[in-house]
Amino acid sequence: MNKEEVIRALGQPAEEKDYALTYSRETKDCARYDGDACVEYKKESNVIFLHNGYSESFNYGTEEDCHAVSGEYRFLSLKIPSDFTQEVSAIQKAKSDIQVRHSAQQAAERQSEQERNANQKRLTELRAECAPFVNGSPEKIRDKTMSLPPKECREVLSWMRDAYLDALYDLQKQSQ
Repeated sequence: MNKEEVIRALGQPAEEKDYALTYSRETKDCARYDGDACVEYKKESNVIFLHNGYSESFNYGTEEDCHAVSGEYRFLSLKIPSDFTQEVSAIQKAKSDIQVRHSAQQAAERQSEQERNANQKRLTELRAECAPFVNGSPEKIRDKTMSLPPKECREVLSWMRDAYLDALYDLQKQSQ
């Protein structure tokens, strides 16, 4: 990787020289307290050495790792791909996959809401159709003081869930 690619991948370094890039970050360890409050945190530095404007490759078995030196040789806590454009295209593909899934989820939510609204409308219409039978009972139907409501009213009228009424509907169905 050249110097510009390293900077693009990791961000602006704290110190930039022709032969090295130094990255610093604050740790969670406190360096100085003022009473109980921490006023200064310890800093950790990582140096990426460059050779002719490119990051040096040390013989660690893989050439794609970015190595850092901070007192001794060790790995920087992230990997920088050797083919930056391939990494960017993989990220763009993942982003488009997420967008497709998000769009599909939104469409499913819209469809689910439309189904709920349609069911709510159907139940409202059914309640209006069955309103004259609200104060009914199986006894009133047996005594013939009330006509038999449409079978669909069973969904909204609990008194219609009766074995006697089931038998009446079965007889009505057979006679047709």
